[in-house]
Amino acid sequence: MFKHNPLSRLVVSLLALALLTSLAVPAFAAEDTAAPSAAPSAQTLVVDGKEVEIEAYAIAGYNYFKLRDIAQLLNGTGSQFAVTAGEGSVIVVETGKAYTPNGGELQTGTDKSATCAVSDWKLNVNGSVVEASVYALGGNNFFKLRDLGEALGFGVDYDAGADAAVITSKAAAISLVFDPESGTAATTKVGEQDVAYTAYTDLVYCANPFDTELQSMNVYVPEGADEDSPIFFFSSSGAYMAASKVTPENERSWPTLARALSEGYVVVSPAARGRNVTYKDAEGNDAFYGCGPANVVDLKAAIRYLRLNDEVMAGDCGKIIVDGTSASGAMGAILGTSGDSALYQPYLDEIGAAATSDKIFAACNFCPIIDLENVEIAYEWNYNPYYDLEFYQDDACKADEALSDIMASYYPAYLNSLGLKDPATGEALTLDEKDLYSGSYMDYLMSHINAAATEYLNKMTAAEIKAYLDSEDQQGRTISSWLTYDAKTKTAEVTDFAAYVTGWYKSALKMKTVPSFNDIPGRHAGEPFYESFYSENSVYGTYTEQNRNFSNFLSQALAEAQEGGFWTDLKAEDYVVSDEVKALANLYNPMYWIANESKGESQFAEHFYVRVGNKDHDTAQTIAANYATALMNGGHDVDFKMQWEQGHAGDYELDEMFAWLAGVCK
Repeated sequence: MFKHNPLSRLVVSLLALALLTSLAVPAFAAEDTAAPSAAPSAQTLVVDGKEVEIEAYAIAGYNYFKLRDIAQLLNGTGSQFAVTAGEGSVIVVETGKAYTPNGGELQTGTDKSATCAVSDWKLNVNGSVVEASVYALGGNNFFKLRDLGEALGFGVDYDAGADAAVITSKAAAISLVFDPESGTAATTKVGEQDVAYTAYTDLVYCANPFDTELQSMNVYVPEGADEDSPIFFFSSSGAYMAASKVTPENERSWPTLARALSEGYVVVSPAARGRNVTYKDAEGNDAFYGCGPANVVDLKAAIRYLRLNDEVMAGDCGKIIVDGTSASGAMGAILGTSGDSALYQPYLDEIGAAATSDKIFAACNFCPIIDLENVEIAYEWNYNPYYDLEFYQDDACKADEALSDIMASYYPAYLNSLGLKDPATGEALTLDEKDLYSGSYMDYLMSHINAAATEYLNKMTAAEIKAYLDSEDQQGRTISSWLTYDAKTKTAEVTDFAAYVTGWYKSALKMKTVPSFNDIPGRHAGEPFYESFYSENSVYGTYTEQNRNFSNFLSQALAEAQEGGFWTDLKAEDYVVSDEVKALANLYNPMYWIANESKGESQFAEHFYVRVGNKDHDTAQTIAANYATALMNGGHDVDFKMQWEQGHAGDYELDEMFAWLAGVCK
């Protein structure tokens, strides 16, 4: 598995410059210029980990080499360069091109130190003259290694322990050309049906990857697929961590991928970097190349690879459907709203993504974990009723309750700022900022909850409905105490939102402590800062700083709680979100792209399929509802539904999903 990092690239660049300036060409001393003394270099030269013998001189404390010797050593690497003679005293170098040897490379000969003189030869790299120190010794030009590395793009370093000059080349650029003959035949099973397909595995989708394992994908082409077949793009990231490639038989993807193949879809399973991935930089320090927006950038690069090869691959790139759950549901939501945005281009250029489009056709978003910078207040609004339960009346819970109360109180104003409208009536959807659980938005949310309960109960017999309503929830209450069913109208209604919330999770307690996503020291069973499973702080890290605060409301809420005597061990100002993090958060939030759609900064998918379970406590249930509603308000085709008795999961009711896909793909 090949890995690299930006720091090593810088080192590589320095080495390349040194190589180029050491070309062996006829040398002429400049007139009336005194040359310092020279001596054969006592240092070893190591190129890409291998020690080599080469003629080199130490002049004024630096190593000097013949340019053609360095060109020979780097030939075939990503730092290769061609050398030719230009007009007059000019050596012409073209980077990226293969070097043609002249037969005199890497010959040491006798000591030529006594002949050292300043040379007047110039180095022209890709059409521009560059500054490079050069001396003539024994009829050849010797160039300063570090100058060559800087000019030609290879790394130059010094290993003090080995007393060695170290050259590190770039890896040769990875080809993004798809080979139709590279597949292998395979078969999977859907029920009693054998589904034959061709597997193309480990396709690296960017030319300059950090990690070829995590920046590659598998493509499965079912028998009979052609250029018109839709493409089912399956994202497997969870909790914003690295995604892995999965097979149609993998338990994480079964039976979704196998079902897609049986329906005639070309299936794509990409890996991608994530916030849990740590590398080492050139100095041996931890480097966090999976922090945001790496995950979505990698998926965009994979889509661009497909579009680049659309003419030679089966599948219609005009019908790419992204399917994902949780954080992968978020990835699909982002991809579906941020297509071709210029804000991602620097990141795409960094990894060598193809210069094509990353727009998608449709997104299937199951319980998407989105709007992270605002999710804290949504979560506390949704699940604050837990603090009315007997368990939370202990004094040890008072600080949490105070912070939850404050954050929940912020949510109505935020919700109202979204400007949502009921798609059916056009009525503004708002919450009362004093009576937090009243208003037209509350009625709208309850209509979706009630519709989910109605659909679920209507699949039962009368006896089954009675047994269900007479059963107990997690708090030991009968479900009928907060859920009713009218047999005449065949409709169900939740009559107590607080009881619905607290009785519906798999545990009797609130799933996430407060704050729910932006970690603070010691909040999760004494785990070190930012190391809890729940923490999303590393989503917003940098290559050198793994974790940063991102919640738009945590600092304000802590300050208010401290006025009541709680959380006084913390400094509220430490949780202020920087402008840099706010800008990064936009790249990971489809709500940003929806709000700014009128600016034309991105391309949207044509169709959206959004699902969230009523037992899902991993995020606020309002998050998916707000996302789907905002899309509908923008005139987009959205199929949104809450699913009763469904927790935090995806790809359920596959018959329903594939029927929807068949309809939109016509």
